[in-house]
Amino acid sequence: MPTPKDIVENLRNRDFWFDDVSSQYQEALIAYGLQQNSPIVEFYVHAEGSPNFVTPRGELLQIAWALLNPSYRNNSVVLRKSLGLDDDFVFLDSFEGEGGYVYRKESGSVVELKIFNDGNSRKEWVNFNDFLRYFFDMFDVKEKKVLC
Repeated sequence: MPTPKDIVENLRNRDFWFDDVSSQYQEALIAYGLQQNSPIVEFYVHAEGSPNFVTPRGELLQIAWALLNPSYRNNSVVLRKSLGLDDDFVFLDSFEGEGGYVYRKESGSVVELKIFNDGNSRKEWVNFNDFLRYFFDMFDVKEKKVLC
């Protein structure tokens, strides 16, 4: 599924989007259980930060790059276990502080989880592209609040 033009152009203007596909990144993402034609794979084989992407909304890991480093996988196993999450969840940031963003492989949605959840709610985006628009502040994407 191709990434929408508005996202590509916005990221290209920030020098984050590259037309060439990294086959090494693609192989790592697919081996991790992500679908080859999914928006998340499309993003991570074309987008590169330094290597991560920093915005006022947080720091998004370049998970394809991180997957080439064994510590990401090891940290993910420990974090999943401590949070009671299964392998459907892919951590999009380091979860330092009080929470972070996770991608759900099965649904393609992104959820912001809070470790110390004061209101027992979380933010959720129904697809990865809506999350990208939110994270990179491309326009005011409405997230939905979900009761935990």
